[in-house]
Amino acid sequence: KKYPTYRIVCLDALTYAGNLSTLREAMKYSQFRFVKGGGRDADAVDNLFAEEKPDVAVICAARVGGIGANSAGNSTFLYENSLIAMNTVMEAYEAGVGRLLFLGSTCIYPRLAPQPIPEDALLTSPLEKTNEGYALAKIAGLKLCEFLRREKGVCYHSLMPTNLYGTGDNYDVIGGHVL
Repeated sequence: KKYPTYRIVCLDALTYAGNLSTLREAMKYSQFRFVKGGGRDADAVDNLFAEEKPDVAVICAARVGGIGANSAGNSTFLYENSLIAMNTVMEAYEAGVGRLLFLGSTCIYPRLAPQPIPEDALLTSPLEKTNEGYALAKIAGLKLCEFLRREKGVCYHSLMPTNLYGTGDNYDVIGGHVL
């Protein structure tokens, strides 16, 4: 309501714990568009930004999994999430998107970071090995936003929310986050 002329595109594949009901309020506004899709395909992301011409992009897309999936597939999580981060952020920049929020996870912080985790703990010691691939890709996305903000003057920021659990979450032994 505060910015009635802004258009917002939210891109997410909803392959893990995604739930459209959490976006119900935002979807009431004509300026908001949810797009189900993956950010690994640079052409698809480019086409989305060219078609929508959004003022704001909220990048929620990621390949996610639980402890078991991450441990067994760090290379896949690193590769796919790096593609998603680079494609979505750079295609947004190239399309002239003025404001961007890149979402990640608190797993980007060191395994033994102090609690509560201070922001400046990033990259101060080793990451948790079970999800290191995912964390490195999210760090790359965070840094890309930081560098574009500093070098190009765009309003690109990152947010690393904590994990929350609830209705509709994935409690699978391999794919879930809860032990």
